[in-house]
Amino acid sequence: MHSKTRALAAASLCCAAGTVLLYVASLLPAGVAGAVLLASAGVAAARICAGPGWAWACFAVTAALAWILLPSRYPALLYTVFLGYYPLLALTFERIRSVPLRWAAKLAVFNAAAAALFFLASAFFPGRIASAAGKIWILFLAGNIVFVLYDKAVRELLLYCIRTVLRRT
Repeated sequence: MHSKTRALAAASLCCAAGTVLLYVASLLPAGVAGAVLLASAGVAAARICAGPGWAWACFAVTAALAWILLPSRYPALLYTVFLGYYPLLALTFERIRSVPLRWAAKLAVFNAAAAALFFLASAFFPGRIASAAGKIWILFLAGNIVFVLYDKAVRELLLYCIRTVLRRT
């Protein structure tokens, strides 16, 4: 099989898996965050197996399919605005040698995405967000703490996948 065909197949499988996970998240609201995180891991897998161009295409296709097919739009919004693209940016951030500058860049992207998510979610889902509007600073503080843990998990997942793929090739 040619390398382009293999890359297309890998990216397609990652898109399909991500779309299925987001669909499950729309049916089971308690697992939205976990399913969206797993769907974003598919983008990381596409990046490692197929390359950055295919990974961005995988993110775009998965997001578009989520907006079209999901019965609930909240997982699609969460994936598109907030978490779906982060594994691709994480690889870029890891190239920054200065640790404080790397974390400043990561947290800046996270907080910008969180603010965008908050404002878009309040427009699309006013009932869910109205109760949290008064305590937004607590959400951002807790979100930053959880993001640091998420970033460490994404980093370890990417390192594991890179080692595994490189060992097999």
